[in-house]
Amino acid sequence: MLGAILTLAASFGYALNSIAVRRAMVRGSALGGVFVTVVAGVPLFALAALVTGQLFAIGSFGVLAVLTLMTTGVLHYVIGRYCNYQAVGLIGANRAAPVTEMQTLVSLSLAIAFLGERVTPPGMVGIALIVAAAFLVAGASRRPRVAGKPVPAGGSGDVPARSQAARGYLFAGLNALFWGGTPVLIRAGLGDSGLGIAGGLIAYAGAMIVLLPFLGSAGVRKTIGGLDGGSRTWLAVATVAITQGVMFRYMALAVAPVMLVVPLMRAGGIIRIPLTFLVNRRIESFDRLTVASMLISLAGGVILVLA
Repeated sequence: MLGAILTLAASFGYALNSIAVRRAMVRGSALGGVFVTVVAGVPLFALAALVTGQLFAIGSFGVLAVLTLMTTGVLHYVIGRYCNYQAVGLIGANRAAPVTEMQTLVSLSLAIAFLGERVTPPGMVGIALIVAAAFLVAGASRRPRVAGKPVPAGGSGDVPARSQAARGYLFAGLNALFWGGTPVLIRAGLGDSGLGIAGGLIAYAGAMIVLLPFLGSAGVRKTIGGLDGGSRTWLAVATVAITQGVMFRYMALAVAPVMLVVPLMRAGGIIRIPLTFLVNRRIESFDRLTVASMLISLAGGVILVLA
């Protein structure tokens, strides 16, 4: 019971993160969002590592493992997160979700190629549902609106609907590629150490090391300084929410089997829909095709995990 409660708490954190990012990207920028959440996320992960005692075990990682985890941080938290923020800003979290969910297929393909894993017949059904959902949401013709007007693309001004949608789905696909490819690197870096939170801290540190030299540049200062109070507030919420989600996920895995935690993490998709309606209903798509694609993608993910 405790494991289930912790997992649902983690799902809530992930769902709240996507909602906060959507609000931040209405007038904010993806680049500013990446800098704020990565730099602010490092101390939060350090605190989690300190509380769990894993901070003092970082020295047990070898040089190759550290470099692997730091590379993962750059790919996942810098490049992948930038693509995610761009996609959310351009087409909204609801429409981006089924496409970004294809990261599961990327991870699975790499697992088959490098780890020798196999896909069962039910797993093939899950794959088919995820692919179908991605094509279904891409066919939705209506775009998010605020007070009857097109939503600005992440603070960059209005973009023609067709061009904006194409860019949004492109970034969502790139997000799926980078986020789907990092699990193999994470597994290689962590091995059987069990130091997941410490490994996450190393990955975040790697991302911050890449970003730090640019913090002093005029362009980045202007981008971050140009964030209004609302965007900064929502980015702060997003940073805390995703950190909370990760913390509860690791806590759940400490007391419950993976086969309980991983399928329940998919509950984030169900939690996100009503929360998005309550908070972002004026700037998100809730047409039938979009909602149906999210539910189909969610079902495919659950089948794939349970297969």
